[in-house]
Amino acid sequence: MNPSPNAAPAPIRLALIEDSVAYAAELTTFLNQLPDMGVLGAYTEAKAALAGLAKLTVDVVISDIGLPDCSGIELIPKIRALQPQAEVMMLTVFENDEVINQALEMGASGFLLKRSSPEEIAASLRRVHQGGVAFSDTIAQRILTFFRERGERRPYLPALTPQENRLLGALSDGVSLKVAAGQIGVTYESARTYTRSIYRKMAVNSMVQAVRLYLQHRPD
Repeated sequence: MNPSPNAAPAPIRLALIEDSVAYAAELTTFLNQLPDMGVLGAYTEAKAALAGLAKLTVDVVISDIGLPDCSGIELIPKIRALQPQAEVMMLTVFENDEVINQALEMGASGFLLKRSSPEEIAASLRRVHQGGVAFSDTIAQRILTFFRERGERRPYLPALTPQENRLLGALSDGVSLKVAAGQIGVTYESARTYTRSIYRKMAVNSMVQAVRLYLQHRPD
């Protein structure tokens, strides 16, 4: 039987990797109370997380950086190998450029500070699940500054279609995928289709990686 066109979308399936039991319990309780998401697995260390993720299918993995047996950043490619369809959002107390850059290079789609409110975390999870990116305000400002310092002229990647290039150009200004879709005159679903094509052609795992690579090919 086909689902009703008015049926609510399936809840966002989450996994949480966090070594603070108290913090993990608080966040899990909050997220599980929301009608549009649920935590399928919560883990306190990398080894247990990888074993658990091998048995699940999730949409977004939330990972701390300071895990006891492995850096959360080093864990990103291992998560993606097990859950290629999932986005990875880092949740941490760290706030420095080196850590941020490492997380983005590894393919993180979001980077939030633990002082973010549960409501902010939930909103960010929705955003990365929809193909966007999510950062705490101070981190977003650093990334936007980087984008603006790259100059006004747009690069053009021959491997991408003109519409895909325009989408990446809009996203390089730091807007959400929904806003970028409106700017280039396509539906949100079409923009999501473009992002999957962009990932494949550019051999990247996140929109952040795609934008960074796009900006490296700007005109001189």
